[in-house]
Amino acid sequence: MDERTKNRLRQLAVLVIVGAVAGIAYMPFVADDVTTAQAIRFAAQGAIIVMLTFGFELFVAQGPASERLRQAPFVVALISKSLITTALIVIAYVIGGLFLFPDRFDENTAYRDLARDTGFALVVALWLQFLLLVRGLVGGRVLTNIFLGRYHKPLGKVESSCFSTSAAPQRWPKHQVGWEPMR
Repeated sequence: MDERTKNRLRQLAVLVIVGAVAGIAYMPFVADDVTTAQAIRFAAQGAIIVMLTFGFELFVAQGPASERLRQAPFVVALISKSLITTALIVIAYVIGGLFLFPDRFDENTAYRDLARDTGFALVVALWLQFLLLVRGLVGGRVLTNIFLGRYHKPLGKVESSCFSTSAAPQRWPKHQVGWEPMR
């Protein structure tokens, strides 16, 4: 096994642990009773979702099989990868419904619950794939700095310097970024 595959497996293991913790954190919002057995099932459901979605992202979407998708326009790649991720999340829901929560899709509300879960999965997939694609375009460090606001520099009083009524000609040096004239 090469070093790149080992790194991807380590990343996937960390993400699966995070998914299990997220599953446990999600439990009080949807479960009637909070027990240890219920927590284990929710952790397993979170781990399954993360394993399928990020397993696809790390081993298929970044591999040679997805070369055409990586060369596609941003919107095409976003929609395609979001639909694939949505399908993987729904598959994880079905696996969880069959093995972890057998009463999840009871006969009375099966279609409504599946439609709700699919809609939620689509929203999550669009958000996730948007972040991953933008990170691929601008880089992880730049995206983090954008979110932290490190590139935010207010211009200040642009109106007063842009619309000056001074009779003297104004010179704009090439090295100056702002709208303030040289004096």
